[in-house]
Amino acid sequence: MKVPTALTFLAAACVFAAFAVLQANGFSLLGVKPNMVLAAIAVSAFFIENIWLYLLLVGIAGFILKFAPGFHPEFLLLYAIGALAHLLGKYLPWHALIGSLLIIIFGTLLFYSAFGAHLIMSAVFMKEIVLTMAVGVIIFALFLNLWDNTK
Repeated sequence: MKVPTALTFLAAACVFAAFAVLQANGFSLLGVKPNMVLAAIAVSAFFIENIWLYLLLVGIAGFILKFAPGFHPEFLLLYAIGALAHLLGKYLPWHALIGSLLIIIFGTLLFYSAFGAHLIMSAVFMKEIVLTMAVGVIIFALFLNLWDNTK
């Protein structure tokens, strides 16, 4: 993809913020809360080439999710997944949508491994992966439209 202009970066920041606010306020489908910020991180890794702008978006989303003083290990894992997603976004040989979905699966698995390993074999885990992937497809369509309209 190409480097975002100020307008596309602002729009991407709004997308990140909107999904972070939804997630922070407990949005759920079918009793499961999809990790919408993880979906935005995975998808934007294929659209935003500048690592610093990308990590700024991850930080904004993390700040909205964990607006509290003190260190939160979830925030560190979110940044690690973001950095890894950005790196993988440059080298995965598949279409960006397929790469995004794989990063969503991997990121969800990492979060559950770190903070809820006993739930990995549950239906909640599978529902969350499917719903987060669906959100990822929606964000991918938004970003694809946003970037295509700036050419």
